[in-house]
Amino acid sequence: ADLVAVRSDKRFDGLFDPEAPQFNVEAAVVRRVDLLRTYADSNPKDLQPEAELAHALMALGRNEEAVDRAARTLTRAAYGDGPFKHLDHKSWLMDLRSQALARMGRYQEALAQLEQAAKPDSKGDADADQVLDLGSFYCNLGRADDSLAAAQSATGLNDYGKGVQAYVQHCAALLKHDTALAERMLAFLREHKKGNQGPLLFALLRGNHMDEAAKSILESLAAVDRRNSMLVELQDYLGSKALPGGE
Repeated sequence: ADLVAVRSDKRFDGLFDPEAPQFNVEAAVVRRVDLLRTYADSNPKDLQPEAELAHALMALGRNEEAVDRAARTLTRAAYGDGPFKHLDHKSWLMDLRSQALARMGRYQEALAQLEQAAKPDSKGDADADQVLDLGSFYCNLGRADDSLAAAQSATGLNDYGKGVQAYVQHCAALLKHDTALAERMLAFLREHKKGNQGPLLFALLRGNHMDEAAKSILESLAAVDRRNSMLVELQDYLGSKALPGGE
C-alpha cells in the first residue's frame, strides 16, 4: 500500500525511478508472500500469518491457493490440538476465504463461508465486521431484506462501523426502491463524513450522485491526512466480477 501511494502521487515524480526493482509493487507482494509462507509454515498454530498470507495471495490473484490454504488452516484450528495463537483472526481468515471464493465466481460457497464467519460465538457475540461484510455481500447478490437484517443486527460499532452500517442499509434501500430510507442513510453519512469518507463515497456512487462523489474525492485529495488513503483507494486491483446487486 505504501508503494502504491508513492507511485500514484504525482508530487513524488522525479524523486525515484518507478522502474527500479525496489518500487515494483508486484515484486514486493511476491517477497511478502514468500516471507509469510515461510513464517506460517514454521508456526502452524498461529492464525495471524495465515490470514496475512491469504490477503497477500489474493493481491497476486492466487485465489485458489488462498482458498485451499485457508481451508486447511481453519480445519486445523477447529480439530487440531491447541492451543492456537491469535484465534481472534479466525473470522477474518474465513472472511478472506469468502472473498477469494467470490473472486473465483464461486458465490454460493463464498456466501456460506461468510455466513459462518458472521455466526455468534459460544458467548453469543458476533464479529461486527463480518456481520457487516455479510450484509454488504447480500446486497451485492441483490438480497435486500437479508442485507438489511444483517446490517441492523450488528452491535458494538465504533463510528466507522456505524458508517459502514449506514452504507449497507443505503445499498439495500436502493434495491428496495425505498427512497426515504436511502436518503436518511445518505444524510447520516454526510453528517458523519469525518472518518467515513469511504462509505460516503461508495454510497454516493451507488446512488449516482456523481458530482458530489467527485467533490468528495477532490476534498480528500486536498487533505493532508486523507490524500494517501484516497490515492490508494482509487487504483485498480484484482477483484471479482460484478454481482447482481451492482458491485
